[in-house]
Amino acid sequence: MKVKNTFKNMLPILLCFLTLLHPSLGDTPLEKKMDQMKKAYKELSKSLENPNEKEKAKYEKLAIKLRDLMKDSEKLSPEKTNTIPAEKRAAFIAGYQQAIQQSVTTLNSLILAIQSSQWTEAKQLISTLKSQQKEGHKEYRSEHP
Repeated sequence: MKVKNTFKNMLPILLCFLTLLHPSLGDTPLEKKMDQMKKAYKELSKSLENPNEKEKAKYEKLAIKLRDLMKDSEKLSPEKTNTIPAEKRAAFIAGYQQAIQQSVTTLNSLILAIQSSQWTEAKQLISTLKSQQKEGHKEYRSEHP
């Protein structure tokens, strides 16, 4: 009985220790930002499928949130950075930052399209953003099982 209780008490400590030893078992700061971006993107994308003028402020707020999260993520390094040879790391990080800046530019255009109720353009820009996300993940995201 004591062994069973001791194991139950040690399990959370063991899991925390494993997370510290192997970062891919836990969320990195960038992964946390990406999860937040994913939620904001999904809500915005879904909303813009059939936009309602009365909801324009909500769409704008979501796009601004997404842009701000994107800007914050530019300061972080992808987990994959650690797998890049040292001599290529600076170029890898610069490419990542450039990809983020490109998406920020798209989001700025999206915000303007929402503000001016240009829904067709907003839908095209959300599609562009999705393409940029796919390309960025292909290039800069570590493979996870």
